[in-house]
Amino acid sequence: MYIQDLRKDFYNVLIGKRILLLVNYDIDALCTCKILQCLFRIDSIVYTLIPVQGITDLQNAYEENSGEVKYVILVNCGGTIDIVEALQPEEDVVFFVVDSHKPTDVCNIYNNGQIKLLASSDDDEGVPDFEEIFKEESDEEDEEGSDAGSGNEDDPEESHQAKRRRLGEEAILKRRERRLWEEKRDRLMFDYTQFSYYGRSSAVLIFELAWKLSKDNVDMLWYAIVGMTEQILLCKVENRQYVLETGNLQGHVARLGYQGEDDEHEGSTQRKTALRITFDKEYYLIIFFYI
Repeated sequence: MYIQDLRKDFYNVLIGKRILLLVNYDIDALCTCKILQCLFRIDSIVYTLIPVQGITDLQNAYEENSGEVKYVILVNCGGTIDIVEALQPEEDVVFFVVDSHKPTDVCNIYNNGQIKLLASSDDDEGVPDFEEIFKEESDEEDEEGSDAGSGNEDDPEESHQAKRRRLGEEAILKRRERRLWEEKRDRLMFDYTQFSYYGRSSAVLIFELAWKLSKDNVDMLWYAIVGMTEQILLCKVENRQYVLETGNLQGHVARLGYQGEDDEHEGSTQRKTALRITFDKEYYLIIFFYI
């Protein structure tokens, strides 16, 4: 399930709780982890940090460290698999997933209890509707079976033949309807999962949470910039998406870029830092190697 209010439905839920933090090895995930660690230190949130790489590593890390933990944060991991099926958690365990890998598994999207996705529904393209991929088993077969048991005692053979013919036609229609639904479901799932891509930087998303909490600083901003830059340098996102994101961060750079100098006045309670961030335009040149 997607959650939009990260402050209310994510961060405030964690205050006073013990957290299991599972983090992937990519740069964006590490930057996201650093921002979360800064926030956790501010609010004295107890957490266990485990780096993971791959599904098997994720399963082992959760199994070894899940004792008495009811809240788990997955950073750039877990979003593209069925978390409940892969990890087999207790029913009262809640997973918060911030994962730039796309597409998100549909079981995570439509799990309204244990899975909380820290993302916008617009980040996943072409998510099938719930009714198109999940179908509840009906009780029609039981009802038909009970109907077959009752009949006309005056002419049992004729009644039996009529019922067999009627039930046979209904069964054929039902199987055909089921087959058409399954074919449509398979086609929708193929279209949804045939390509893998990357969504918004997780570091930028968590930095914006820190900003809304009024707990951001220039160090967190730098982590967000590094996480976003990794995406464009490794060609994980298109240049258009990168330009839009940098435009959003430029306002934060102007606001926090000189915080270290502004906070040197006497009586300041802000965290002092020697880091100063500025922004400028540069040519993005790709070097082609050939033999």
